[in-house]
Amino acid sequence: MSYSVKEIFYTLQGEGAQTGRSAVFCRFARCNLWSGKEKDRGRAICQFCDTDFLGTDGPNGGEYATDTNLVAAICDAWVPTNDIGVRPFVVCTGGEPLLQLSDSLLEALHNSGFEVAVETNGTILAPRGIDWVCVSPKVKTELRQTSGNEIKLVYPCDGLDPSQYEGLDFDHFFLQPLDNTHFLRNIELAVHYCLNHPRWRLSLQTQKVFGDPANEPKLLSLLAYAPSDDIELLVSESSDRIDPAHASLHDPKSNDRQDQTIAQSLLERK
Repeated sequence: MSYSVKEIFYTLQGEGAQTGRSAVFCRFARCNLWSGKEKDRGRAICQFCDTDFLGTDGPNGGEYATDTNLVAAICDAWVPTNDIGVRPFVVCTGGEPLLQLSDSLLEALHNSGFEVAVETNGTILAPRGIDWVCVSPKVKTELRQTSGNEIKLVYPCDGLDPSQYEGLDFDHFFLQPLDNTHFLRNIELAVHYCLNHPRWRLSLQTQKVFGDPANEPKLLSLLAYAPSDDIELLVSESSDRIDPAHASLHDPKSNDRQDQTIAQSLLERK
């Protein structure tokens, strides 16, 4: 089996439960929810993707004819270390990596000593034996991979209610703020939801702070970030639906209906 790979690079995992861990990222080309072409974004199932997975022109990208060739490239990207107990770690991502990740490639990576993670949209069942499964469901899709190590939702997202995923078999539940022109507002909303629903944890794309081949660093002064008045403003605009006293980021006592109303108000302002 051959593999179309956009890029292979060494970095730190920037998201979720493995944040800060050294890893080789193997980004497979192609996705089943969007072509990767901007002209098709408006018709895509997933319209907010911020990743370039089109083609094979990234660092160490290309058409790999065999498992052996691809594993060799991944091994070359890992930085040799004498640290005791450190296992090489590869994150298979995309696009949608499960369009290409095969049992034979998984076996070859394990035989080379790698711990293997996958980041998938969950529409394809993952092969047995993957060491870390991260699922990021999308609206208007059938979620087939309903178990794994972590589930990560982009938030807020119209039609994607975190509560509908709470009964699934995952170890970790993450909300990741939607990165658009309302990014700081989305951070505030995600924090607000996590405070009211402690099963959920906040995931920030820290690779956009420290940078990697796909993202120039854009240092967000998160430590100096003071919550804006966005939620309070939205509350005042929707005073007939929400009690303003329960809408502040610092008051974790609002109910699910208030969360959904705030989220809808934000989406209407996009």
